[in-house]
Amino acid sequence: MSDKVRILVSSVDGWSDANGSNTLSSLVAGYDKDALACIYIRSEGSDSSVCDRYFHIFESEVLKSLYNGNVHTGEAFAAGRSKGAEQDRQQKALYSHFVSFRPYSLILARELIWKWGKWRSPELDAFLDEFKPDVLFFPIEGYIHFNRLNEYIIARCKPKKVIGYLWDDNFSYRIRHWNPLWWLHRAWLRRGVKRLVKACDTLFAISPKMQREIKELLQVDSVLLTKPATVNACQEVFAKKNLSLLYTGNMTAGRDRSLEIVAQAIEKLNREEGAKLHLDIYTQTPQTRRMKKKLNIPHACTLHSAVPQSEVFRLQKEADILLFVESFEAAGRFARLSFSTKITDYLSSGRAIWAIGPSDLAPIEYFEKNACALVSSGKNNIEADLRKWLDNASLLSEYAAKALDCARKNHDEKMIRERFEKASGIQF
Repeated sequence: MSDKVRILVSSVDGWSDANGSNTLSSLVAGYDKDALACIYIRSEGSDSSVCDRYFHIFESEVLKSLYNGNVHTGEAFAAGRSKGAEQDRQQKALYSHFVSFRPYSLILARELIWKWGKWRSPELDAFLDEFKPDVLFFPIEGYIHFNRLNEYIIARCKPKKVIGYLWDDNFSYRIRHWNPLWWLHRAWLRRGVKRLVKACDTLFAISPKMQREIKELLQVDSVLLTKPATVNACQEVFAKKNLSLLYTGNMTAGRDRSLEIVAQAIEKLNREEGAKLHLDIYTQTPQTRRMKKKLNIPHACTLHSAVPQSEVFRLQKEADILLFVESFEAAGRFARLSFSTKITDYLSSGRAIWAIGPSDLAPIEYFEKNACALVSSGKNNIEADLRKWLDNASLLSEYAAKALDCARKNHDEKMIRERFEKASGIQF
């Protein structure tokens, strides 16, 4: 094994070169693979070239372990060699239901399954004991069972350094919800989050708003850190009547309703003014009947299934406007402190950005403060702002340049890596 500091990264999702949810892997990319390992718990396979050593806990097998003590709930494997394809398929089908509907009775039931299930397996212990991590790096998530896994790793391995990363509001009561089961879940979640924060030697925050509230509510300092960006060249774009708009990302937390408003505005302008605007949406979110009906409008909007990340980057370079949306409904409060990986990808793409959502959400606040996107902070502004893209010949190139300036200033790959190394003590 390598003489370098051994880093174990735990993650909800697997690391894959094919998808865009790669903040953690991008931060450790280039580190000695012999001294790097990853544990994850969701269905997606791990094939990332960043790391060779993985451990996968199968949620479907954790469920089965409640009534069959002989089930193997986890597997160690090298990149791309997992034997758990059937478990992955079962788990993905189960998880898609939670993503679409988020019923809190089932969310709590899931946490109880993990609490009583046999995920603490001999296979997991053998993996941890063999690797012997010097550093544990993990996101502090909204999943009680995942946070408990990290507490277990800390207790068993006693790493010399524990590094946490907060990238969603998993610690406050400032998300208002009508369901009493949400409040029960939040209270349970907060206890684990507070324990993990206390256990951390270094804590990262993904947005300035997040950083402020960590200090206010948890009384600890944190270091601002986002996914690093590789800045592309800005391409000259001219105003035209056949603008192409692109949205790539999930449609949970009410984002689909904001996209519906945009699609309706496009359909109206095309019909009334002879414009040829078109919005393409690519998403991993399971598509409901409503989504298919509202977001498939002939000659105005097309809803697509997810494509590999390499294809996403190609589509972004070909689009005129990249669309970023949050919800104006109560569901959108779940994004109040977050900072999507999509933001750095958009900023570094060399294309103009149109950001839509309430200005008190961290991503929209960021776009406004840095003046790197045209921002529509109210539902009633969307149609008027869409007309701006058509009528102002300079907006496309102006906002593309502003986005690139922001990427260079705040997300440059070298700067982010230096900040990560300085705060974490990890030397590449």
